[in-house]
Amino acid sequence: MKKIKSDNLLSFSAIFISICTLMVFLYQTNLIRKQQFMSVYPHLTLQNFGTLTENYSFVLKNDGIGPAIIESVQVKTKANETFEDLLPFVVDRIIKMQDTTIGFYHTNMYPGQLIPAESKIDLILTSDHTISTSKKLYNIINEDGMEVIISYKSIYDEQWSISSASNEPIKKQ
Repeated sequence: MKKIKSDNLLSFSAIFISICTLMVFLYQTNLIRKQQFMSVYPHLTLQNFGTLTENYSFVLKNDGIGPAIIESVQVKTKANETFEDLLPFVVDRIIKMQDTTIGFYHTNMYPGQLIPAESKIDLILTSDHTISTSKKLYNIINEDGMEVIISYKSIYDEQWSISSASNEPIKKQ
């Protein structure tokens, strides 16, 4: 059996320690990268506030710790109708109901719009503050089969989408 020279042992030890150091460095770099992405994580939700009260509103809320950048907005119905924003959908339903007594304020959503962290936007809000209007708006927004789909991204271009049907952000690949 051959004896290992101390020079060779020292060389193998140095190579082994270098490889271990490289592995630790790569692991730490991966952890730092994940931490950076999580530090700007936007988390959008769609919520009804003041349901069946005089102050009903349908709200887009960013509960995350980073801003969300809107990429697209779609409103789909059970009848396969598609709208590019919530306003045309609501106006269409009011016209179909032939009810001119529904007063509301609205905020449009558009591609490139920035939703700051820990903020909310009233998308639809009663203007006359009556229970009758609130009920009508609630029924329009929560129509069976109607779904609001919002695609958005973080400042690191991670992409998600939410739907009023589930409200759980789904990360796109």
